[in-house]
Amino acid sequence: MSPSRRVLPHALTMLTLAASLLAAPAFAQFYTPVLRASGLADDFAHSPRLLGMGGLSVAVADRDHELSLWDLGANPLGAFWDDSVSTLKLLPRTGSASGAHDLSASRQREDFAARTIGLPFETFHRDAKGRAFGVYGALKSVRTDNPFSDDVELRRSVSEPDVTAIANGPMPYVFKDKMRYALRMRFASNHLRDEYRLFVENPTGEYLSQDGMVLTPPNIFAPDEYKVNTRSVGAGLSYPLGKQHTLAIMADALNEKLSGTNSGGRYDGEITEVRPTKVGQATLVGRFGKSVTYGVDGQGWMTKAPQDWRFSLSAGVGAVPLSGRGRLLEREEKGSALDSRIRWTGDKVALTGRLWTSASKMIITAPQLSDGSSFNHFLSDIWYRVGTDTLWLPDSVRSDETRRYAWGYAAGASYRFDRGIAGVESGTGAAT
Repeated sequence: MSPSRRVLPHALTMLTLAASLLAAPAFAQFYTPVLRASGLADDFAHSPRLLGMGGLSVAVADRDHELSLWDLGANPLGAFWDDSVSTLKLLPRTGSASGAHDLSASRQREDFAARTIGLPFETFHRDAKGRAFGVYGALKSVRTDNPFSDDVELRRSVSEPDVTAIANGPMPYVFKDKMRYALRMRFASNHLRDEYRLFVENPTGEYLSQDGMVLTPPNIFAPDEYKVNTRSVGAGLSYPLGKQHTLAIMADALNEKLSGTNSGGRYDGEITEVRPTKVGQATLVGRFGKSVTYGVDGQGWMTKAPQDWRFSLSAGVGAVPLSGRGRLLEREEKGSALDSRIRWTGDKVALTGRLWTSASKMIITAPQLSDGSSFNHFLSDIWYRVGTDTLWLPDSVRSDETRRYAWGYAAGASYRFDRGIAGVESGTGAAT
């Protein structure tokens, strides 16, 4: 088999696989899915008290988990009312998990390992004029080690610094006593890196969490590194509806730059996308009488952007290199999410209910047949190239539509004692 005959099938595999991996949700991220897959995820970065109670999220009221604009949906229009003074919160955290089985009476094999470290933070300055200025976010990373084969592990590392700056205060000049404004700016970066390493073997066993020798990826043309840089700006207004209800509306313009790469001595490949996204948020909170409080937070987003591909590969000494660049596909997504809660509070007993839903639709559109720079056109050219094994050619990029739905509900109750509180909750959910 000639050099070009050997390398062309792998190159085509890279382009197809990369296209599928980058068909991610509108808010492209890697940290949260990897963290959840490790079993170390939680949703209470700002409520250590609830973590200490087993992760209760519905049954127990908490100062950092209230039915308010800020705690329900991180709506910045509630930043000033979240506390009565300036605050600084630093919540360092770490976690780890592992699994192993015995190979013999004296040896074991490590099957899984994960570790995470993070520093969620939040700081706000609140003044006597009803204004709040601050930043919040987190510096975090996670690493998982999973077997790839009998003696090789796949090590996946993800880091994600994320910072959001907020300004919140009363509207100047008009409706100063009732209407409030908020401005929001966010900067975030996701970085994922895959490594293939040998298991470390010693007299006591086989371990994948140790630093075994780094190997060349089994498919050198599949991207092993992804970067997503996110920038967004937003603004919103809130207005009281009567004396006990408040409506807040936010709009954000978000821009993400995605890149999936793999580079080596003879090849270089990249999939890129610049993804502008429009995001809207509406939050309604309030109370009925003195005992019933409620909150509803809804978010919607829409985005449409093309993905481009670039590839270059040496086919061997004296052979024509394999290279190309152009349009891979066009991706459009629309989605929405709703979270609603209601709580009745008595002298010592509290009852709480929660209902949430989400839905999204993603449309993949293949390039036109007349587009000479498309990946599909590239495949057609390779079909007639001398030395190409056409049995390895992947399918062309196809137009497709995917719909996802999810919903869930939960209910909880708590009882307050003189020196403590007890809570119980239950819920269910489904996704299609």
